Amino acid sequence: MFKLRTAVGAACLFLGLRAVAATSASFFGTDAEGWSGTTTPDYGPFNTHGTAGSVTWDGGIGNPAPSILLGDLDGATTWFEAPAKFLGNQSLSYGLSLGYDILPTTVIDWTDAPLVVLAGGGNVMVWSGVNPTINVWNNYSVLLSETFSGWHLNGLAGAAPTASQFQTTLANLTELRIREEYTYGSDATYLDNVVLNSRSVGVPDGGATALLTGLGALSLLAMRRRPA
Repeated sequence: MFKLRTAVGAACLFLGLRAVAATSASFFGTDAEGWSGTTTPDYGPFNTHGTAGSVTWDGGIGNPAPSILLGDLDGATTWFEAPAKFLGNQSLSYGLSLGYDILPTTVIDWTDAPLVVLAGGGNVMVWSGVNPTINVWNNYSVLLSETFSGWHLNGLAGAAPTASQFQTTLANLTELRIREEYTYGSDATYLDNVVLNSRSVGVPDGGATALLTGLGALSLLAMRRRPA
């Protein structure tokens, strides 16, 4: 099983003097790790609230296997909801990245909804990027900074957040959601390799650190794919 202490050690070795570790990660080795599905509140283009299906663990599908699967039965805006280990004070993730892999299994015909939602400290921030491709694994690496294109306050029509708003949200994170819904009908989507990166005490902010963190995460995933 992929253990956090192994991940930390590998990242430190890979990055040399910049000791950057993944504070929170879900590779779904044996179960769904507390992830759930939700349809409220709705950050999409219409206010339809239905009932999300239950998150299920799938030992045969993943990037690599296993992964988790979520869907809905009525076309409501549906989200993967992160468990408690991804929440709370995530200040040390500011300027680093949220990475995840996603595989939609139904037609992609919905293009005007956020892909990621962060809430906390009185703020709701949404991020929109390129929609995934059907029936293949799509990798996302979302920089947790107001400088990264696609972040908005309170919906896609909102202003870009300030540095202070972004930091306040991460310091008091109560919600992290990843979009499951990419069609107006019923659907099903797989999620794997969710990593919320965080710098260790003493590691400076900046783009170079963010780049190194991303490379470290790729190294860890490569280790996970290596046969036992």
